[in-house]
Amino acid sequence: VDQVKQCIRGTYLALATLVAGQDGANPLTLCKLYSICVLPKVLFGCELWHNISRSDMRLIEIAHHFCFKHSQGFRRDTRSDIVKGMLGITSIEAYIDKQKLAFFGSVFRTPPTDLVNQLITYRLFHYSMRITEKHFGFIPDILSIITKYNLLYYFDQAITTGTFPTKLRWKRVGSQTIHRYEQEQWNIRMSLNTDFT
Repeated sequence: VDQVKQCIRGTYLALATLVAGQDGANPLTLCKLYSICVLPKVLFGCELWHNISRSDMRLIEIAHHFCFKHSQGFRRDTRSDIVKGMLGITSIEAYIDKQKLAFFGSVFRTPPTDLVNQLITYRLFHYSMRITEKHFGFIPDILSIITKYNLLYYFDQAITTGTFPTKLRWKRVGSQTIHRYEQEQWNIRMSLNTDFT
């Protein structure tokens, strides 16, 4: 987690220094560069991360928010929801979830005779037969994400009929569902906080 935090801040600050002119860089430009340059580098292979504790995820989110506060010239104690709302960005957890869903889709679209497909199918059935036991790894993690975003319909279809959405459609479904979930959570936090009502 410490390495991820340091990499997020270090890569972003190096990038911000490069693009900042005499008057500084446009926050939207920095935000775009962060999304296409920093996140892919920092979260490379995050599809296989699992069992990340809430405290570890919070530390990563703090580093994520720092970059957007810095890009807009805000103090570090500025409310993160304000910063995210102004730029229309999501949490880093949502980005990781999106990558995991994409990886899950790529595995399920492989032919049934493919070793990777057979391994995932075996692990799924093994997990379902021992649901009361404590499990670690990709399977319980992806099932938790699918449940969180209410995507069980696609999962059930893949298991029962062997059909799965195309890469483009699955990417669209994942992006839209995650965006809607993030928006709902943001609205809930705004309505419950007296600073914004």
